[in-house]
Amino acid sequence: MQRFIPGDAAAMPGSDDTERGGFDPEALFELKARVDAADVALKASFPALDAARRRYARTRSAADKETLDAAQEETRALFDEWKGLLTAMRAMLGITDDEIAEIEAARVGGSEQIPRAALTADLIAPTADLWAQIGNAVDTIEALLPNGWLDEEPVDGARLDDLFGPNGVLSITKGLRPESEAPGIHRFRQAIYNARDYRDGHTAYDHFAGATQASTVVQLASQLKNLGAVGGDVDGRLSRLWAGASAGVDATILELFTAAACAAKGRKVSFLPETAEKSPDLACEDPFPLVIECKRQAPLSEYEVNEEALMRDLFFRLRQLARTRGVAGVFELRLTVEAKDLSLEDVAAAAFRQRLAAHPERPLAYGWGTAAFRELPRRGILPEETRAYSPTMLQTVFGWNTDLPEWDGLCCSIANARGGTVLDVQSPVGLLWSNAADSAMRKRTWAPVNLFLGATSQIPPGATGIVYVAYVEGARAEAADMRVAAYQERLREWEHAGDIRVPISALCRLYPRPLEEGEPDLIESSIRLVSSEYGDPALFDDFPTNVFTQSGGD
Repeated sequence: MQRFIPGDAAAMPGSDDTERGGFDPEALFELKARVDAADVALKASFPALDAARRRYARTRSAADKETLDAAQEETRALFDEWKGLLTAMRAMLGITDDEIAEIEAARVGGSEQIPRAALTADLIAPTADLWAQIGNAVDTIEALLPNGWLDEEPVDGARLDDLFGPNGVLSITKGLRPESEAPGIHRFRQAIYNARDYRDGHTAYDHFAGATQASTVVQLASQLKNLGAVGGDVDGRLSRLWAGASAGVDATILELFTAAACAAKGRKVSFLPETAEKSPDLACEDPFPLVIECKRQAPLSEYEVNEEALMRDLFFRLRQLARTRGVAGVFELRLTVEAKDLSLEDVAAAAFRQRLAAHPERPLAYGWGTAAFRELPRRGILPEETRAYSPTMLQTVFGWNTDLPEWDGLCCSIANARGGTVLDVQSPVGLLWSNAADSAMRKRTWAPVNLFLGATSQIPPGATGIVYVAYVEGARAEAADMRVAAYQERLREWEHAGDIRVPISALCRLYPRPLEEGEPDLIESSIRLVSSEYGDPALFDDFPTNVFTQSGGD
């Protein structure tokens, strides 16, 4: 596959026939009617072709091969007729090939990769007022749940209470809090509790999870109408959110949102039952028979989880040293080796010793990277009262930007978070870290190619399929852009089984981040991919690119 890069939006050329030269309007209308009729005939041939491909993929018999060849020849002839008529109409209008390319680019819409640094809250306007919708959304989703289901696990498992104790520590890696992404309670129960807490303004509202979950609850409620137009066992798919395994909730959300977004586009889609054989998520009847498969990457990879655990251990060592000596400040480490290869004792000693340097804020080099130290007051006054560990506090005290992190991770704590809100911070200690080792960068910038390969394996032999791959991105700009580049490069080299077709695919990148006091914000920036052999970017007229931020309609 290769990335389809559209041009700038442009007006339809050729609309002014005084510039293009005269033509017979009646002849143009007649030719247009022939183009439309040829288009109808071409699309009418697709079901027979699809059936022939699937049958031959199963039987491999000579008779079915002959039927397939005949169906392909008929479709090819109809396509050639349609294309010839369309070319004649374009010639009559005097439209050049370059102008056609511009028209197609404008019609299909934007899919060029947007750099991570351009995906910030000040550059991307919100498409929904979550605060205005959260109340009705929570009520709507709770009405779907079985009686008593929410009460089976305590709400504390969805809150930040553990951060507020004297030994609490906030740890963030790739912009995510591990405890928020792997909660001790059911994932969907966490989402409902989290949305409730945001609605109610609860002090212990988990704004790290809420950036995704409050947005998800609002989107799910708004898409129920579109899901009503989806065929198959929609109720069964919805009930997986609470009756299924916690680990499957995020994947089910993607399937539901994709189905709803396709229905909003006017597609006739149906959920397919799971079978022991290859089983995609959705079947679509138009514009021709095909299947749709969705895959969603876990928010944090095993490597990221293990790396974060080591850096958290290092922070505990530094915090203990700081408490013993009455030190407050932020330790800044830029590593050039993988965390697993560090001597945590040696690194902690070197980082803590940095405070004694003539200019501790200037990095000193070691065999494993550099260390710097930024001293903070033992009691620092904030500009105004804020929630403990809010984005505003993290930025002001520790230099962590939740919108566009500069670092790979942050570990930090303050001594006075017990009340949940703070006017000042006492005994702040923080560790900011990033890793520039080549091996670490490769592992941290994993691309979800395996998800794409797994999705294509679900497409039955002989079928045409569309693939949606989604993942959460919270890494610093360099790592985020490297991930997309790696994905695109791998797909250029990818080959699939000859008996399936994947004409288009969407890579849905999600950027959740809490802002200011913890307001949830979710940006979706997807990339459209088109097969260089048989794909047609015009298919994106019929299928959605973004699914998490698709309007749910009235």
